[in-house]
Amino acid sequence: MADSETLPESEVLGLKLEAVIGFNGHVPCGLICHPDQEHLVYPLGCTVLVESINTNKQYFLHGHSNNVSCVTISSNGDYIASGQVTFMGFKADVILWDYAKKELIARLSLHKGKIESLAFSPNSKYLVSLGGPDDGSVVVWSVTKRDAICGSPAAGLNVGNATTVIYSNCKDEMFVTAGNGTIRVWDLDFPNRKIWPTECQTGQLKRIVLSITMAEDDSYFYVGTTTGDILKLNPRTKLLADTGPVKEKFSLGVTTITCLKMGNVLIGSGAGVLALCKSPCYKPIKKIQLKGGITSIALRGHGHQFFVGTEAAHIYCLSYTDFKEELIATCHSGAVQDIVFPFGTADLFATCSKEDIRVWHTSSSRELLRITVPNMTCNAIDFMRDGRSIISAWNDGKIRAFTPETGRLMYVINNAHSIGVTAIATTSDCKRIISGGGEGQVRVWEIGPHSQKLEEALKEHKSSVSCIKVKKNNEECVTASTDGTCIIWDLVRLKRNQMILANTLFQCVCYHPEEFQIITSGTDRKIGYWEVFDGTIIRELEGSLSGSINGMDISTEGVHFVTGGDDHLVKVWNYSDGEVTHVGVGHSGNIIRMKISPKNQHIVSNTVSKYGSQFQGNLQHDALEFLLWLLDRVHEDLDSSSPGQSSEKSQPGPSKNCPSQRQSFVQNHFQAQYRSLNVTLVFQSKNQRFLRIGLAVPLFSTVATLRKMVAEESKITANEVVLVELSPNGFQRSFFDEEDLNTISEEDNVYAFQASWSPIWGVPATFSDCSSSVHITKHKGQSLPQMGALSTESWSSGNGSKVIILLCNLVGSGHKAKRYVIILANFFCFLN
Repeated sequence: MADSETLPESEVLGLKLEAVIGFNGHVPCGLICHPDQEHLVYPLGCTVLVESINTNKQYFLHGHSNNVSCVTISSNGDYIASGQVTFMGFKADVILWDYAKKELIARLSLHKGKIESLAFSPNSKYLVSLGGPDDGSVVVWSVTKRDAICGSPAAGLNVGNATTVIYSNCKDEMFVTAGNGTIRVWDLDFPNRKIWPTECQTGQLKRIVLSITMAEDDSYFYVGTTTGDILKLNPRTKLLADTGPVKEKFSLGVTTITCLKMGNVLIGSGAGVLALCKSPCYKPIKKIQLKGGITSIALRGHGHQFFVGTEAAHIYCLSYTDFKEELIATCHSGAVQDIVFPFGTADLFATCSKEDIRVWHTSSSRELLRITVPNMTCNAIDFMRDGRSIISAWNDGKIRAFTPETGRLMYVINNAHSIGVTAIATTSDCKRIISGGGEGQVRVWEIGPHSQKLEEALKEHKSSVSCIKVKKNNEECVTASTDGTCIIWDLVRLKRNQMILANTLFQCVCYHPEEFQIITSGTDRKIGYWEVFDGTIIRELEGSLSGSINGMDISTEGVHFVTGGDDHLVKVWNYSDGEVTHVGVGHSGNIIRMKISPKNQHIVSNTVSKYGSQFQGNLQHDALEFLLWLLDRVHEDLDSSSPGQSSEKSQPGPSKNCPSQRQSFVQNHFQAQYRSLNVTLVFQSKNQRFLRIGLAVPLFSTVATLRKMVAEESKITANEVVLVELSPNGFQRSFFDEEDLNTISEEDNVYAFQASWSPIWGVPATFSDCSSSVHITKHKGQSLPQMGALSTESWSSGNGSKVIILLCNLVGSGHKAKRYVIILANFFCFLN
């Protein structure tokens, strides 16, 4: 990829997908061994993977628009069929794949909502598909003609839904469906394009079927139930042959069952027990305990070796003789929250998810270390620069440090944040940790050999902190938050340097390698370039056509940066030109986070979905890091007036009916509803008479809030601040504390005057026929008093009140015009 040129849109190159680490263990019978006995086939999100058992080489079948819900392979191995889940009322596709060419050959669309199960006929000429609860039909398809032959409702009117289907092993005219209270044997009449069901008789037994398998000679078929027993039925007579076990049933149900050639059955339970049983007693001959509920058993050949898939995203390999498990593949069972490389090496990387942190070998995608914290979710991780510890952020509000070699717990910072730790970063000198919390605080921790001390809590953000990046010299950092602000902090003074505001929930922020600019992105799909010095925006790009951009990172040279998010695409951008140069397709879910190896050889990314996975790509000079945007919950209004207070005397301050007092918890929590407002300060005695400032004011507040913010910026008391509006047409109006802040727009010329005495604020006044001030001249040695309207109550509060008299005038016209506000005097006025 040339750095000096940008490819046209028609020549945007693709990123090479090297490997996928992941397994969706929640798809029933989703792990299948191909008849060639050399490949495993399994679904992962919207993708079907074909992986070599010996070499681990992977092929990816892309075509589904949503998560794959079932998959099957024809007996001759020529075809793969997969079904998906989709939104209610929309058609769910069944896709027919050519195994040899690894390409889509047909898309079969009749079912709605979901495809529950699929099965090929023995000669691979026909395919039967079973629809989900919203569809409830079974359809027989011609594989050669790619067309539906016939269909029928899958279950009777007085029973539940059918959830699984299996074809006969000997003839194309029979298959079996089973589900909630229904077990049916179907006979096909191909000349008349009809199918005829016959309900199996189970007597007094009423069961919900989870799994089904057919004997090799079609003499019997077995079904596993939610109650943990197995039913053996005769497909010819449709009668129950036997059932078991009688006493010790399988806990959490028989989730998968497979019939072996010698007559035994392999049973997997929801509790993770894998057992070898035999009819009629079904007492386990051999059994082992695996991690996670078993959902798939895939026989290799006739069953001398078999593979087992579990809900914990583990794939085990076992032999029939010794019946001992060997873990051959594993991944996080939940969404992967973060990815990080150690400083200076690309050989290892670490990931975190629910309950665990894992360290992986990059080239082989092999797990090297697993650190487990039960019932907790790790939101972010980082390596200390010296490589001696892994710093992790957890949703229980604790920061935990582990050794990267053994996973031993080094120390814990308890109560680091009150609503969980959501982001974390470390300094290059290994002496500080900067953490961000769900409540919006950014906290700086001093790390010593035997102690961890809080230096400062920075409280500018109003919502959760999503990303933290530290400058190379450790003197500055930038934090992004879902409140719509990015703040650049001075880590020496522990004060804010700059604040960036946008109408978005910021998900990610990155320093340019030269550290004079930052780039940001979030839910508005915009990529923003910002100056670090003054926080002004330089450029804004449209980063995505659909969905949030959840993260980004920039190459070490600063020539390219990468983004990704809810559109499932990895995009490489030219930093100077702002155009896409490469696009990576491969993710089946929303991208959370991606990271480039330090030597710019690998991109590692992960997705957010119910089933986590990591993808690795290869491209020179590119890096990716993606952050999850997650909204946990919505709260109702909590602020309500207490009874019995309506008769009490009103206290000074904002009215109880003002917007700031009537906000919901959600409004207070997400004060990203900020906007910028420019105010001109006019001082009384400072050397710098005029100062133009920009403030980030909340949408839901009053003028009293603005007065306090101006007072803090100008280092004077709030009572000395008089807020007025001046325009070319004259002196327009003054503002009082209880007035809604939304009455002041961004276009208004707002001036804040410093007064020499504090008036009593009442109703606002409106002025006209006097010009706005650019130059102010004092008269008779009087200092500049506070400007603004006094209420009639204030004027009549005593025999004498202080009144400010100002003459506003415009001298000249056009570009030579000058406006004056002349202070005449402070008079005492006696009113009757």
